[in-house]
Amino acid sequence: MRLTVLLFLFTGTLWCAPGSSSYSVYLEEACSARPLSISGSNYSVSGALGTGLEATPFSAHYGVKTGYCQTLGIDIIEPDPVKDLTAEALDSGDIKLNWTASSDAESWIKSYRVYRSTVQGVFGNFTAETAGTEFTDNSGLVFGVRYYYVVKPSDIAGNETEENNSTVSALSKSLSTSVKSLSAKPLQGGSIELVWDIISGSAFYRVYRSETEGVKGMKVSLDNTVTGGAFTDTSSNGLTNGKRYFYTAQFVDIYGNEQQKGNAQAAAPSDGEAPSVPVISNSSHPEGAVSDNSAPIFAWLESVDPNSSTYGASGTAGYRCLLSRSAPEAFSKGWAFVKDKKTSFSGLEDGEWYFYLAGEDVAGNFSLPVKYRFLIKTGGTVSGQAADREGNTALKLVRVELLKDGKAAAFMVTGLNGEYSFSKVPFGRYSLLIFKPGFAPFKTAEFELSKNSSELSSQSLVSASRVLTRGEIMAYPNPARAGAVTFVYELETPSTVTIEIYDSAGKRAGSAEDRHSVAGFRETRKDITELSTGVYLYSIKLKDDSGKITRLPLRKFSVVKE
Repeated sequence: MRLTVLLFLFTGTLWCAPGSSSYSVYLEEACSARPLSISGSNYSVSGALGTGLEATPFSAHYGVKTGYCQTLGIDIIEPDPVKDLTAEALDSGDIKLNWTASSDAESWIKSYRVYRSTVQGVFGNFTAETAGTEFTDNSGLVFGVRYYYVVKPSDIAGNETEENNSTVSALSKSLSTSVKSLSAKPLQGGSIELVWDIISGSAFYRVYRSETEGVKGMKVSLDNTVTGGAFTDTSSNGLTNGKRYFYTAQFVDIYGNEQQKGNAQAAAPSDGEAPSVPVISNSSHPEGAVSDNSAPIFAWLESVDPNSSTYGASGTAGYRCLLSRSAPEAFSKGWAFVKDKKTSFSGLEDGEWYFYLAGEDVAGNFSLPVKYRFLIKTGGTVSGQAADREGNTALKLVRVELLKDGKAAAFMVTGLNGEYSFSKVPFGRYSLLIFKPGFAPFKTAEFELSKNSSELSSQSLVSASRVLTRGEIMAYPNPARAGAVTFVYELETPSTVTIEIYDSAGKRAGSAEDRHSVAGFRETRKDITELSTGVYLYSIKLKDDSGKITRLPLRKFSVVKE
């Protein structure tokens, strides 16, 4: 086993100071040159003294040529750890350490070794060595960074204490002329932008870049060029895509003095790569399919920024999306920004739609957009032909109402062939109400309009529940409760119809006029919103194209309002 020995060499009665040389002791066979006639194994020293030192294993002295050397012991024990270690952040930006002196059981303390780190529990950076019990660290400290220290005693034999050492930490303070408002952010294409508050009296600033936190690193700006509070480090300046960099900006006065301590440090990655294309994973509207829902919802998988976790790239900031009726659409930064991985829309019109989506990272890089096509159909068409059941003749120019829940959702007048058509009708259950002159309104059976039956067409055959005789007139509903009253009468020839309404006292309460170009039973609707509850008389006057006037019998109807 290789061991270290410490020797005091003396000749006669004179002790000699220990030398700086160390020797290796080896267990050897008996030596014929030993001065003592003893048996057993002997020790021999190799090194600067050469051979010739002999003794028994338990001898307190070794014969060395003409003198003796007394054994002090073989020192393999570490010194005791230091005690009462403290760290103080000074206003100068330095950090001062103090501790109580350590002791060594076999020899004495030679020095104290100081280690520094920006990561708690990790001390790989040797900073300094001192013989005293204090140390002031003034080398490359950065404002706002917490530094961790451990002090390890070392003895004359070179043993350094590794276990049970206490640690301390301190934040480096700012100086009055230090830059302490520095911020950094990645830009599109891999550049990094630095911004800070300017300091009065500065001539310019020097910008330094490092790949290690807490280390100032190399200068990346040219002197006398950065006079404001901003600097952009570009990929042409040696940046590596995906790597995180640490920056300091340092004040330089008109005399060229640089404030090197107490400056803030900021970090950002160089990010020149676009994130991956997002994948739509869930939607209320299957791609390419027809949906009767006008409020689509989209969700997608995260767009991944390359190397973001391993090399410190900026990461995904959000997504840009666009809802359009057109394809294709060119990507634009003006698309809506969405931070979450989902979005929704409402109240969309029927037809073909396109949803565009692109990922965006913190640096402003955009992925290629993904296009998603879907179709909406929330309503359909109700069309058909109204005809007289008795003669199967078309009911031309008659009123047809589309009813939903018993109320008119839409109305129209049939064409010359009795045709009617309602478009953009929301899906649901409906019926038709057909007003054939001379008949009570005819209501069809209820039918359902859905995306599976969005084009409904049928012939509505009207049968009479009451037929007016020639020359007879009618008003319905009677009594009327709200809305309008419909007056039914027969025309022998195309005529202009004038209807006068009087109250029970004979005072004129309203009028209506209509023009019909076809003879037969016809009707005129009159709004009764302004009429109050009571009994009313109505008079119908017919004037044909020749000017002939016919007055129909006076009739009455009643209005009942709650």
